[in-house]
Amino acid sequence: LEDGSILTDGNSKIRDLNNYKNWSLTEDGAKPINGLITEYLDQIPQANLCIEINKYRFEILEVDDNVISKIKIKKGS
Repeated sequence: LEDGSILTDGNSKIRDLNNYKNWSLTEDGAKPINGLITEYLDQIPQANLCIEINKYRFEILEVDDNVISKIKIKKGS
């Protein structure tokens, strides 16, 4: 997107996002991005929730059947 963020599916692999955007999201434990967020929160988040993990801002846009289906991610400074 114009602001440097990306929209992605919750099942997107962390490694793929890191390679695509030259990011350094942690790949320890959870491999899909929705797993990273769920693990961080220790619960399934609701839509319209924003969190920050290691200078990356995650905006949960859609949750379907208790699974994060759409996320907006932006790297902070």
